[in-house]
Amino acid sequence: MKLCILLFCLVYILGFTQVPVGVHTSCTQPGMIALTFDDGVTKKTLDILDILDREQVKATFFVVGETLIERGRLQILKQAHERGHVIGNHTWTHLDLNALPPVRVQEEVLMAQNGIDLNLGAKQRRYLRPPFGEIRQHAYDILADLGYTVVLWTLDLKDWQSSQTSQRLLARFKKELESSDPIKRSILLLLHEKHNTLESLPEMIHSARAKGFKFVTINECIPH
Repeated sequence: MKLCILLFCLVYILGFTQVPVGVHTSCTQPGMIALTFDDGVTKKTLDILDILDREQVKATFFVVGETLIERGRLQILKQAHERGHVIGNHTWTHLDLNALPPVRVQEEVLMAQNGIDLNLGAKQRRYLRPPFGEIRQHAYDILADLGYTVVLWTLDLKDWQSSQTSQRLLARFKKELESSDPIKRSILLLLHEKHNTLESLPEMIHSARAKGFKFVTINECIPH
């Protein structure tokens, strides 16, 4: 009886933590590295864009829709788009989609998407990163029905943590590169628009290139 209860609990837990089939955690081809930034638009977005321009790297920004209410940040979003970066959806208010009823999931996603589409003109391919990286099957099915490609990550440096200095971020990234063969592996990197990330970003780019990785946007990382 105890064994049956244990097996039931394991199935129950796994059923709620397993990433649904169709969610992307890496690029489709080895040798690629895709920089993705969550939770914008912020006051640091322009600084990130300037670094990416200097390094000739295109990235993907998963934006929180309510940040676009501020007109100045809306202009920054347009700049990112005009400079060739991809804009993805990170919902309207960054709520856990798994905790919401279907109608609220749609509202969170479509409100943010309407803000993006309205201000960037022609509709782009729809990418979405679920808040907190949490996505269960019922929420994924709604997103898939809405036409979204759902994107997680290969590597999370946890740059949002106050303890993660730029030196620690860079050291962890370089350690990851040491065990990464661009002939066999790709990296979908999760970053945030934090000061420590800004400081370490140029050296991250140099190190990844030296290792043989090619920087791509999410469009190239996960093509049609």
